[in-house]
Amino acid sequence: MKSFRIPVLIIVFAIFSVRAYSYISDFIMPDDSIIIPSTYTINITGRASNKLILKNQSGDDASEFNAVDNDIIIWNNEDPDITILKIKQKFLRKNRFQKKPAFQLTAGGFEGQLENYNRKPRKQHYFIKWKDKSGKKHRYDPLIRINPNTFD
Repeated sequence: MKSFRIPVLIIVFAIFSVRAYSYISDFIMPDDSIIIPSTYTINITGRASNKLILKNQSGDDASEFNAVDNDIIIWNNEDPDITILKIKQKFLRKNRFQKKPAFQLTAGGFEGQLENYNRKPRKQHYFIKWKDKSGKKHRYDPLIRINPNTFD
């Protein structure tokens, strides 16, 4: 009877060891498919006629913004005479956001995250609905170009 227990214990220990290694290796060796998103801020600095002036973090024009799959975009309004009402994909256009852009108090502006498609470049057609200090509503249609993630 004792001779039967030893092989069973060895097999149980081997199975336990393999499962423990598999569980621990997930924490030690990161999965290559995990994509860590970058966060970009688009600053709304003012208006020119009915168009908003959008700038990236370097101060360059962001009305046609380049991003990568899964990136997080924060729209920050710096003009006190402008109130952002909503940011949404254009009607009958493919939605490239994981969730609808919404105001986030923690971000200090509207925040949206792009989908993780990772196949080919595409565009997110969206609009920013806003009103000026007199209360007149406007709509501005910028663009986000989304490039797939590339791994070296």
